[in-house]
Amino acid sequence: MLSRFVANAAVRRLGSRAFCSAGDDGPKKPKEPSAKDILGEKMLSAVDSVATTQNPQNPAGRKRMRDMLKAKLIEAEKQTFDEATASQTAEMLSQQSVVDLLKSVPVQSTPRVALPSRIRVGKKETIALRREIVYQAIQKGYKASEAQRIAEDAVARAEERMIKRAVETHEQLKEEDATKAAREEKIAKEEQEFYDAANNFFEKLMYDPEITDKPRTATRVEVKESAPNVFVDDVRALGIFPENGEGLKESRLAFWQKWDAEWVQIYNQSMGPNNGIEEQIEWTKKGKLWPYPINNEYMLGEEERIGFQDHIFLERFVAQSNLPKSGPIAHFMELVSVGLSKNPHMTAKKKLEHIRWFINYFNEQKVEQVHRLHEAEQQAALNA
Repeated sequence: MLSRFVANAAVRRLGSRAFCSAGDDGPKKPKEPSAKDILGEKMLSAVDSVATTQNPQNPAGRKRMRDMLKAKLIEAEKQTFDEATASQTAEMLSQQSVVDLLKSVPVQSTPRVALPSRIRVGKKETIALRREIVYQAIQKGYKASEAQRIAEDAVARAEERMIKRAVETHEQLKEEDATKAAREEKIAKEEQEFYDAANNFFEKLMYDPEITDKPRTATRVEVKESAPNVFVDDVRALGIFPENGEGLKESRLAFWQKWDAEWVQIYNQSMGPNNGIEEQIEWTKKGKLWPYPINNEYMLGEEERIGFQDHIFLERFVAQSNLPKSGPIAHFMELVSVGLSKNPHMTAKKKLEHIRWFINYFNEQKVEQVHRLHEAEQQAALNA
C-alpha cells in the first residue's frame, strides 16, 4: 500500500510541487511558492489583461483587482489540491507501519515566546476594530474584499507592533521603526489612517509599563505618643440628652425622600418596564387601563359629584323659564328635555347649557311668530 502511494505521489509531483516547499530534501530553508508556480504564465497574463481592461486609467485600481484575482485563484487551486490528496493521505496514515515510521521521526518544535501579563488584547475588541475599519474603508470607496484586506493587515500589524513593544526594549523598537519607515512611506494616505487607528487602539489596551504585578502596600504612619488624646472620656457630661435615648424622635426632611423617589422613578422610566406586569402598572398610571376593581364612573372628573337626577329630570329648568306652558313651543321643549335626559355621553352642565340656549332663543317675537305659523297650519288643515 505504501509503495502504491509513493508511485501516485511521484506522478503528481509536477502538479502538486507548487504547494510544497520549493527546496530539495536538504537542510535548506523552505520558501513559499510564487503565484507563477501555482497559476502559470497563461493564467497570470489573463489576470493582467482583465485588470487592464477594467481599470485602463487607474493604476491603483488595476493593482487591487490584480491582487484580488490572484488571491481567489490561488485559494481555488489550493482547495483543489487538498481535495485531490486528502483520500490518499488518509489511506497512507491508516497503515500501522507508516504511523510507526512517523512516530520515530524527531520533531523540532519552536519554543513559544511567553507574552507579558500586562498585554490585555480582547478578542471581542479586536473583532469590533476590524469591523469598524472595514466600514470606514467602504465609506471611502474601497470594495468589500479590499476593505477586509486592509482591516486584517492593519490589525495584524498593530497587534504585532504591540507584542514586540512589550517583549523588546525601547531602543530595539526604535531601530525597527527606522527600518520600516521607508516601506511605510509607500502606503497610501487613505490606508495610513486605518493603520494609525489600529495602533491607537492597541496603545489604549496596553497597561502602563511602569505598573508591576506586585501588590502595593500602603505607607505606614507612625503614631506620635506626644500628641494629645482627643478620645479621653474624662469630661463631665452636660446631661442634655438621655442615655437610653427615650423621648427622642427622628426628624428628617421629607424633601430628600421625595427627591430619591422621583430619581428612582425617572431612572426606571428611562430603562422601560422589565415585564408585562410593570407595563400594565405604567399604563394604569397613565389612564390607559382601568384600575381594579372596575368602576364605570372611573375618571369622570366633575361628574363624580353630580347625581343622576340632574341628568334625567330636566323639565324643572324649562318650568322655571318664561316660555309658554302649552302649545307647540312647550311640546318642543318637552321633547328636548326627554332627548337630553337619555343622552349618556353629555355632562349635566352641557345639557343645562343646551336648555338655556333654547330658552334664550324663544323670545317674545319668536313666540308670536311660532304661534302665528301654528294657527295658519291648523287653519290650512281644516280647510283641506
